[in-house]
Amino acid sequence: MKRIFFLEHEKTATVQQVGGKGVGLRDLLAAGCNVPKTVCITSDAYDGFLDFHGLREKIGLVLNRKQQQDMRWEEIWDTALRVKALFLAASIPSEVENELSLLLNSAFANSLVAVRSSATDEDQVAGSFAGLHESYLNIPCDKIIDHVKKVWASLWSDRALLYRQELGLSVETSRMAVVVQEMVSSDVSGICFTHDPMGSSHMVVEAVYGLNQGLVDGQIEPDRWFVDKADGAVRQWIQPSRRTKQTTARAGVIGLEDIPESQRDRPPLTAGELLQLKEVCLRLEQHFNQPLDIEWTISGGQLYLLQARPISTLASVDREDKRPWYLSLHRSYDNLVQLRDAIEHDVLPSMESEAAEFAQINLDALDDHALAEAIEHRTQRNSYWADMYWEKCIPFAHGVRLFGEIYNELLTPADPYEFVQLLSSRKMLSTSRNKQLYELASLVNENPKLKQELEQHDGTLPTDPMFRGQLDDLLSQYGFLFPGLEEDHEQRLLVVMKVILEYTRIQPAQRDGGVARSKELELRFLKRMQQAEYPFNGGDLLDLARASYCIRDDDNVYLGKIELQAAAAVNAGRQRLVARQVTGAEHASPKEVSAVLAGQQQNLDSRPRKSSTTPKKSYSRVTARQIVGQPAAKGVGQGVARVVCELEDLKNFQAGEILVVDSIDPNMTFIVPLAAAIIEKRGGMLIHGAIIAREYGIPCITGVPDATALITTGDKVTVDGYLGILTIEKK
Repeated sequence: MKRIFFLEHEKTATVQQVGGKGVGLRDLLAAGCNVPKTVCITSDAYDGFLDFHGLREKIGLVLNRKQQQDMRWEEIWDTALRVKALFLAASIPSEVENELSLLLNSAFANSLVAVRSSATDEDQVAGSFAGLHESYLNIPCDKIIDHVKKVWASLWSDRALLYRQELGLSVETSRMAVVVQEMVSSDVSGICFTHDPMGSSHMVVEAVYGLNQGLVDGQIEPDRWFVDKADGAVRQWIQPSRRTKQTTARAGVIGLEDIPESQRDRPPLTAGELLQLKEVCLRLEQHFNQPLDIEWTISGGQLYLLQARPISTLASVDREDKRPWYLSLHRSYDNLVQLRDAIEHDVLPSMESEAAEFAQINLDALDDHALAEAIEHRTQRNSYWADMYWEKCIPFAHGVRLFGEIYNELLTPADPYEFVQLLSSRKMLSTSRNKQLYELASLVNENPKLKQELEQHDGTLPTDPMFRGQLDDLLSQYGFLFPGLEEDHEQRLLVVMKVILEYTRIQPAQRDGGVARSKELELRFLKRMQQAEYPFNGGDLLDLARASYCIRDDDNVYLGKIELQAAAAVNAGRQRLVARQVTGAEHASPKEVSAVLAGQQQNLDSRPRKSSTTPKKSYSRVTARQIVGQPAAKGVGQGVARVVCELEDLKNFQAGEILVVDSIDPNMTFIVPLAAAIIEKRGGMLIHGAIIAREYGIPCITGVPDATALITTGDKVTVDGYLGILTIEKK
C-alpha cells in the first residue's frame, strides 16, 4: 500500500496503516456519509522518518532520563518540548517529501485543510482519548508538510505521556498516521454523543456557531440538547449563559469573532437540523453497533461528518485521576490574557492586602475566643488562597510554554530552551529580596565591629541602627524569609543574620554578556512573528510570557505571606496553651488549638506525631560516579555538596557549596546566590530553583532521581549545567 492516498480509494485500509481516526472516516464513507475530501498519510511514512534520522534512540534517551510516573507537570512539559524539538529540527527525506507534495498539491492546491492526528492505538473502544494528539485547522497547502511533523511529534506530547500506560506507548511500537481534510466553511459545528457519557439513556448534541475549535478547547459554551432516541423529542435544552463568540477561519488563522447581534438569541440548530442530525447519528450507531462520539459541521445547509470514534466509558468518572487537570493547564492566548489580568489586578493585590491586615493585629492582645476565631479565619483564608493559586496561577505558567512552542516552531533552534533567554527582563520579588540581603552584607563588610558581632553567635542582635533599620525593612516585606521558624522571631533573626554573614563572602551576581544575545534573539523572533499568521503579535506574546515567567515565582511569595500569618495565629495559640501546661500543645493542629481555646475541647492527643518526612533511601551498596539529569541553567560548578533534607540542613549551608535538594521552595530561594551549583530531584525548566539559578548564572541540573540519597554531604561534586551531568567524588 502507498504511503499517501485518497481515503475513498483505499476501502481496505487498516488501523495500523491509517490509525483510529482514518479507519473511522473510512467507515463513514462506506456507510454513505458526507465526508470532506480526505487524504491519509500512513504510519509507514512516520516510521521512515524516524528511521532516517535515528529518532527512536534519541526519543528514548529523552523519555528514559526519569520514570514518567515520578514526573510532575513541569517535567512532563519539558520532556514533550524536547521531543517536539527533535521532530521540528529534522527534515522529511526528499523521496518521501516529493511523494507527499505531489499528491497534496493535486488534492488541495487552492484549498485550506485540517491536518489531524490518527495514532494507530487511539480512538479504539479501550483507548479513546479525544484531543489527546494535535490537530491543526485552516492550513494552506504549502504548510501541510510542516504540520505533518508537528502531528507526528504530538505522539509524544504531554497529553500522550499522561496516558501512556493505557495507550501502551513505547518508542518501539507507537506509530502515527495523519489525516488531511479539506476545510469546509462552517456555519454551525458541534459534537453528538449517541449515548450520554454521564449515564442517561438520551443522545446528547452540543452545537456552536462557526468552527468546533472553540467548543473543543472549552472557550465557547455550547447549546446542549438531550434528545430521546426513541421518538426524537427534546427532553432538555440547556442554553449557554450567552452567545457572543464563534470560532472562525480568516486568512489562514483560527480566531474568535463576535456573533452577529441577530443570531445571539437564536440557537445554532433549528428543530429540523437537530432532527436530521439525530437520525444520521442513530443510523451510524446501529451501523457500527456501539455508542459513538461524532464531530460534525453544517455548511450552506449541508451536513458533513468530520470524525467518529467509540465512546470508551459511560458514567465512569475517576475523582482521583488528576490527568484531566494537568491537561487543563493548556490555555489559549486569549485565556492567558484573561488570567493575567485577574492575577495582577485581583489575586496578588488581594493576597498582599489581606496579609498586611493580618499583620496589623496584635495576637497576644486577643482573648481566647478571639484568638480561636482568628486561627479558624486565617486557616480558611489560607485554604482559599491556595485554591486560587492552583486555579489561576498554575495555569498561567502555560504562558511560558505557549511562547516556547511558538518560538521553537518559528526558529527551530538547536537548543529547545533557547527561548528562556528572552524572559528574564522583569524584576522578581525573590531577586529583589536577595538584593536587600546583598546590601545588608555590604554594610557588614564596611563595619568590622558589626561583622564581629555577627560572627560571635552569642544570641544577641546587632545594635547598629542602620543595619537594624534595613533588617527590619527586609523582615517587614519578607517576614517568611526562613520557613518553619515563624513561631520563633528571635531564632529567625539569628538565622537570617547567619545568611547575611554568608552573603559577605560572595560578590553580587553580575549578568554575563547574554544581554546582547537575548536582544538579538528577541529581534529575530519579532521579525519572524511579523511574517507568521497568528491572531496576536509577537511583542504582546513576549510580554505575556515574561509576566508568566515572573509570576511563576512571585505568586508563591505572595502566598507565603498568607501562610506566615496563618501560622503566626496557630503558633500564638500553641504558645498560650504551652504556658498553661496543656499536654501536646507544641504539635497540635490548627483545628485542635482553636477548639481548646474556644472551650470546645479540654485535652489534646499527647501521642507522638508521625514524621511527615520521607525516610532516606539506603544505597549502601551503590557508589554513583556520574548521574544524568536535565540541564536547567548553563555553566559548570564544582564544590562540596550540602544535602538539604530538613530545615536544619539549610541553616548550615555555606557559600560556595553545591546545593542538593529534593526541590527548592520559592520562599527559600535566598540561599541560591550562595551556591556554586544546584542539583534538584524535582525536574523542569520552570521550577523555582531553575528560574532563580538562571537569574544568577548558577549551573543547575534538575530531575535527578534520588539525588539526596545518592549524594552525601561532604562529597565533592562537579555539575555540568550544559549537558545535565554531575560527577561525584566521594568524601
